[in-house]
Amino acid sequence: MINPGLDAPVPEHHPCQKRSEEINDDDQDYIDLVNKLQRHTRCNPSYCFRVDKTGQQSCRFSYPKETTENTFSRDDNGKLELVTARNDPLINPHDRLQLQGWRANVDLKPILSMNAALQYVSKYASKSEPRSAAFSEILNKILENSNSNDSVLAAFQGLLLQTVAERDISAQETCHLLLGIPLYHSSRKFVTLNLNRDSSMDLWNQK
Repeated sequence: MINPGLDAPVPEHHPCQKRSEEINDDDQDYIDLVNKLQRHTRCNPSYCFRVDKTGQQSCRFSYPKETTENTFSRDDNGKLELVTARNDPLINPHDRLQLQGWRANVDLKPILSMNAALQYVSKYASKSEPRSAAFSEILNKILENSNSNDSVLAAFQGLLLQTVAERDISAQETCHLLLGIPLYHSSRKFVTLNLNRDSSMDLWNQK
């Protein structure tokens, strides 16, 4: 990836906060977005740092990357990898049109084989959702926000309401609900039977 403003300073005014009428220079806007959003300037142990068996730390995204003047493909442990020209060892691969339209951090990596596409889809389809907070965490939060004069019963009522009224919903289920897509499909038809004897007798008497 080529950074057109490699030596440009990070803008003080965040480019994502600009209104469309404030953008007068399209090229400068792109430079500001790249230097503010698309450079991997810090590695964090909780995010991208990995430690190998020898105790050596490295970035799981392989930053900083080698700079190169040419774009080429190469074999990466049996996988085809596209290496694009880059003049900035810290710039994140992206598409300019997408970056300036979305106005937030974006990532772009071309899929070069059917196997890579299947791995990508299966990875995100099976990605686990963040777990719900434990009972102890919820209770501690309730106690922190409660009055010291409140009864113990009130605290446990709040705990019950928060744990019974909510459940985890995956991103996939959310998309299905928003798009009106059925959550399941069955090849069989089901008949609902009322097994309540009193209700059945009432229906019989009404006839």
